[in-house]
Amino acid sequence: MKLATQFGLSALLVLLPMLAAVLVSHARMQSLALANERLSLRREVDVRLEIDALARLRRLAEYQRKYAVSGDPGYAVKLRETLEALLAELELIATAELGAAERAALRRFIARAQQLEGHAARHLDDDPAAFAELLERLDGEAAALRRQTQLRAQVEAARSRELRDSVRTSAWLASLLAAAVSLAAIWLSSRSFRARLEQFGAGLRAVAQGSRSHRLRVRADELGPVAESFHAMLEALDQAERSQADFISGVSHELRTPIVAMLETNRLLLDELAGELTDQQRRMLRLNLQAAERLSTMINDLLDLSRLESGVPYMLAQRELLGLTRAAVAELEARAGERQLRVELRCDARELHARCDPDRYIQVVQNLVDNAIKYTPVGGCIGIRLARRRHGERAFAELVVADSGPGVPAEERERVFEKFVRRPGSTRVRGVGLGLAICREIVHAHGGEIWMDDSEFGGAAVHVVLPCHSESATGRQEAVSA
Repeated sequence: MKLATQFGLSALLVLLPMLAAVLVSHARMQSLALANERLSLRREVDVRLEIDALARLRRLAEYQRKYAVSGDPGYAVKLRETLEALLAELELIATAELGAAERAALRRFIARAQQLEGHAARHLDDDPAAFAELLERLDGEAAALRRQTQLRAQVEAARSRELRDSVRTSAWLASLLAAAVSLAAIWLSSRSFRARLEQFGAGLRAVAQGSRSHRLRVRADELGPVAESFHAMLEALDQAERSQADFISGVSHELRTPIVAMLETNRLLLDELAGELTDQQRRMLRLNLQAAERLSTMINDLLDLSRLESGVPYMLAQRELLGLTRAAVAELEARAGERQLRVELRCDARELHARCDPDRYIQVVQNLVDNAIKYTPVGGCIGIRLARRRHGERAFAELVVADSGPGVPAEERERVFEKFVRRPGSTRVRGVGLGLAICREIVHAHGGEIWMDDSEFGGAAVHVVLPCHSESATGRQEAVSA
């Protein structure tokens, strides 16, 4: 799915709950408006009944009393006119929306009023006492109607209050639900986009750490071409690295023969097979021999690293590490003695076994100790420690080579294991920066890990952990944790 489509769907998912909340609130407000309208109509009915109908009823009683006392026919006319107006008002009230009890009371009231109107038309002068009795009954029907309208008004008012509270509650719930759904949609969308970007971040970090095996998932979206370009970049880097390795291997092989010839020639000249040498000639030949030996060491390191990267076979078996470590260190004791360095070898276990290739393990130990000798000042100390470590049910052998040299800054400790990278500020130390890279290749091939941190002597310490029983990627990760 295209990213633009995903953004559109995400925006729609955010807007739909808001729109639903608005529609629900609008519907509830309509219900509240209708309830208020009914309440207003009830108020109009009450006003008509109270002001018009009952007021006319009171005037009827007044006109009846005055007519009975004075006998003035004008009061009789006013009485009949008031009765007609009362009946017209009651008929108008009957058209309003009334309850069943109200309508029944209104019908009784209208019937009494009509009866009173008929009596007033025929027997007002003949039987005034009967008229007064009918008027009193009409007043009773009016009181009953008034009670029914008041009860109906109370019911409508209570219903309106309940509906108002319900509208307020439903509006809050709809708003909260819409906000929750919108936030969930935003979170899911952002999580999807973040996961997509994290894939690219993980790939770039893997490339920065030297891995070429990381692959991105190519999707039919705007980032698909970017993933394809990333894979093309990895292939180009692999090709460049293979070309570089082939070039270094080829050049090293070609240089090895003349270097051997140079070494042998210098040794023969120093043995005076070609004639006696002066002191100055001997000194210059020794300098030439030392330079040739350094060049030979560099070429051998390049060839060794090239073979390791191409996947040389390892003779892995359970080996006792303390004896191998002592043998590796013994070959370098003379060099350490020349610089007056104190070398300490300590093992925390009586016997420590690990699955390794003995020749390659000795190579790692010698590279690390030789590196420590180079960077430790005269009179310094080099500590070599072997220990057993456990992580869960797995056991690991740990080798630590620490020195009292200048150390390595924390931000440079990963880079020193790369090819042709040397310790910062190491211009006085000769070398091309391949020793630690060779160690890393060997340790990783054994399923272990290697890293650098601070030394107990104030310099740098290189840690190597190897699985004691089996070689696996899981053991490798556990070794890192150990």
